[in-house]
Amino acid sequence: MLFQTVSEISKIFSKPEERPYGNGSRTLAEICGYSSDDKLLIVNADDYGLCSSTNRAVIELIDAGIVSSVSMFASADGTDEGLEVLRQRGFSTGVHLALTSEWENHILAPVLPAEKVPSLLNSSGQFYSEIEQLYLSAHNDEIEGECRAQIESLRESGLKIDHLDTHMGAMQLRPDFIDIYLNLAAEYDLPVRMGSENLAGLMGLPAEQLRKARLDGLTFPDNLVYIPMSFTSEKEVRFQAYEYALRNMPAGITEIYFHPSHNGNDFRALQHEYSKRKDISYEAIRLWDYEFLSEGRLSRILKDEDIIIISYNQLWNAYKALLEVRDYIDN
Repeated sequence: MLFQTVSEISKIFSKPEERPYGNGSRTLAEICGYSSDDKLLIVNADDYGLCSSTNRAVIELIDAGIVSSVSMFASADGTDEGLEVLRQRGFSTGVHLALTSEWENHILAPVLPAEKVPSLLNSSGQFYSEIEQLYLSAHNDEIEGECRAQIESLRESGLKIDHLDTHMGAMQLRPDFIDIYLNLAAEYDLPVRMGSENLAGLMGLPAEQLRKARLDGLTFPDNLVYIPMSFTSEKEVRFQAYEYALRNMPAGITEIYFHPSHNGNDFRALQHEYSKRKDISYEAIRLWDYEFLSEGRLSRILKDEDIIIISYNQLWNAYKALLEVRDYIDN
């Protein structure tokens, strides 16, 4: 396990690294217009588009000014509805690249026809439920093609895309998949969700990929609060973990992501395969996340710690500034 106690969570953080900028270098916070000493936080709602109950919870949190970013499925039960309400608010979204579906009824589907991505599908023609199964079977050209199709699908909706991230971390847990992921981000000029170099080291991943990506001009938060859903089966311990991470996050830009949802009939119909095999309810965690965000716990921590909420849209603007400076120097 990545960490076993709440106090060990601080091991995931790294000091913000400066990026080449003009004739010198700056932290990402400075490029975004803040001080290098500021603590900046992206509050992301993951798995947006899962179902109507999830969409309603996320939109409530957006309207309350609590959630500043969303990560959206390109092909799920609630995608079309989710797109419409974001369009009404002029809110941008990240593409939540999905290559696995951990629900018993396989609600996530590929955007490409099955015959174009056979290595990504099980004998029933569905995404695998486990990342390990995906890694044993997947062909990299099909991975790249499906991810590109998901990006294009959401772009064609007319919604502004402000970053890439990935469902269950599938594109962030194997070096060759990380390369595809980062290459797509560069191709589409998008920031990406990535952990810190310390987090990469704890997970046995090559930190040099992060360093190279940063030097190449790709943009991602300095740190990512990654608390696996399997970390604890106790609500208050999970809340303590969120609070500890936020109160101990360093200066710079950090992303924390949640999976908030309401408990509607459509949500209750989703049978999570992992809940049956492990001593934890993955459905309950989504309801807990909504509780943590909606009942003021996060807001109190932000006030106590002088943490400023920002969005991936601001990071997208910083990325554009980095590209403009680099192009100016190259020319």
